[in-house]
Amino acid sequence: YEYDPSLGDSEGDINPGTTFEKIPEDWTCPACGEGKDMFIED
Repeated sequence: YEYDPSLGDSEGDINPGTTFEKIPEDWTCPACGEGKDMFIED
């Protein structure tokens, strides 16, 4: 899963235009359930 700020994450109540840094720390990946801390910058 690659987070796209222009799309946000509707399942996680993240509005389009939200940068990854602004996503709450308790957010989890909609595809696998991993936490935000498991993501790496591409």
